[in-house]
Amino acid sequence: MMVMDPSLHRLALPFAPAGVEICVMPLQASEDEMLAKLPAEKAQRLREEVHARFQSAHRRKEWLASRVLLHEVCSTAEITYLPTGRPQLSGPSAALSLPCISISHSHDWAALAHADQALGIDIEVWGPRALRLLERYVNQRERDVFDGQTDCPAEQRAVLFWTIKEAAYKFYDDSALTLIDLTIADLRQTTPNLWNGHVSAPHHTPIYIYAYVREAFALTICLASSVASRP
Repeated sequence: MMVMDPSLHRLALPFAPAGVEICVMPLQASEDEMLAKLPAEKAQRLREEVHARFQSAHRRKEWLASRVLLHEVCSTAEITYLPTGRPQLSGPSAALSLPCISISHSHDWAALAHADQALGIDIEVWGPRALRLLERYVNQRERDVFDGQTDCPAEQRAVLFWTIKEAAYKFYDDSALTLIDLTIADLRQTTPNLWNGHVSAPHHTPIYIYAYVREAFALTICLASSVASRP
């Protein structure tokens, strides 16, 4: 079950793995409505920064959504970036009980996850594009895995594989890798809305997949260690 904050259209995913908090939000609110959820001083600072960074209104909403979601779960933390472009949290150490963060956007959705360990997140809306591009990110070693999931339509499988690859790529944060280098294995549907498995990459330790299938989108979290999902 997803729980919606009626004032912000913020969705919490209570079935996330233990030690991980995930928030997703449709980008329906205007910039002013998003900023109205923040303290006045912070809202003004972010308004100035987002307009200095982006000309595109949609990119401004994506950027603001991640800051609003973070404020909802940890109001004293800020998002900064490593030289690789990977986001990280900064702020009072006592407030950062879940210090690792990952961000994703897809069309009219934004997603943010923070955890007590390194992670990668990706959200993708359903559509035909991933299937058209399949050969660009599904390698021969995992093609049997893809073809074997016959209970799931090919278009949905493609989106699922795409979001797993993107989440894993963010986790590894290694510019030498491409999506085709990442290999999905042991992918299995453990509940009607949850898929688990592993991703491996050259010269890296395999990581764990938690992929969620919802009506509007697929969302994947990749973690270094296997943890129990919340009931």
